[in-house]
Amino acid sequence: MRKLFVILILSFFISSNANSLDKTIAIFDFYKPLPEINLSIGSPITTAYESLKGNLTKGCSVQYGENMDKHAIINMNVSEYDFLNYAMKNKIQIICNDVKYKFFNKNNKLKEEEVLLMFNVCNGIIVDYDISTFLDVSIFGKNPKIVNDWVKYFKKYSLEEPILEKKEIEQEFLGEKDKYEIERKYWSHEIIHENENVGFIFVQTYIKKNKKYEWSKGSNSISFKSLFSYTKRSNNC
Repeated sequence: MRKLFVILILSFFISSNANSLDKTIAIFDFYKPLPEINLSIGSPITTAYESLKGNLTKGCSVQYGENMDKHAIINMNVSEYDFLNYAMKNKIQIICNDVKYKFFNKNNKLKEEEVLLMFNVCNGIIVDYDISTFLDVSIFGKNPKIVNDWVKYFKKYSLEEPILEKKEIEQEFLGEKDKYEIERKYWSHEIIHENENVGFIFVQTYIKKNKKYEWSKGSNSISFKSLFSYTKRSNNC
């Protein structure tokens, strides 16, 4: 009960801080790129933190301080009140490299994968995030369902076609050189509102296939980034 009371009190103050941010943050429509995790541009750190905890196996690293040069680790042993109270009044960056999340494969069945998740918090409000993971093309296909969802959201702001890149590269590892086929596709758009840049959205797929292994369809590095403009944030962010 005490834990719930603390969260509610912090949520009230974070909501007040959110009101001090430029209202254009609502343009992002509180979209959750990972639907089962309550994280979006404009969402309170309280709700994101509570939701994210269930998908962690380890802790997350935190950068904080006036110059973002201090480091710490947060995990389930850290006082939630201390962590959230600090995040409510300051800027922090959180990096979680062991987030477990289930994606739909090409057979429409869920399969758990590991996700790298980075996001910045300003006065208790999430102002940007960067999500990435590697999906096996033979299991998820070249166009994973989650990417199609991201692109659908992207098209609410822009109908621009993606940039396509195909090339062959050579890389050396432990003295052995291999050739790789690269297929990259990305969508990038700056959100303009009343002649001002208020943010940025980026979606990417990057398929890399080792030509030596003809049986392999390669690995797809997918990523989604969204950012609320620095000029629209509070002065202390």
